[in-house]
Amino acid sequence: DTLNSFGNFETIPPYTNGAESFPLGRILRGNIATYYPDQTFLRMMEAQKIQQPLYIDTSWLLVGHVDETLSFIKASSPRGWVMLVNDPALAKKMLE
Repeated sequence: DTLNSFGNFETIPPYTNGAESFPLGRILRGNIATYYPDQTFLRMMEAQKIQQPLYIDTSWLLVGHVDETLSFIKASSPRGWVMLVNDPALAKKMLE
């Protein structure tokens, strides 16, 4: 039942993409095709309409949480933040 954990619930910081504006950011969730998180919770998130969720494939992960793949930090960039993406091969190389 790990897809219902809040390690599988992140938010993208506020941003604009073309004509679309997301002043409160967007919800980001991991998704596994063979497992379905609580549908009531998903419907509640989608019903807000302000932070429409994005789903990314996390089926390759043991736990399947989106927080194992990426995070966001403040930065001197046009949006004021950047996305950090895990690189397991680089992490292994750094530890060797």
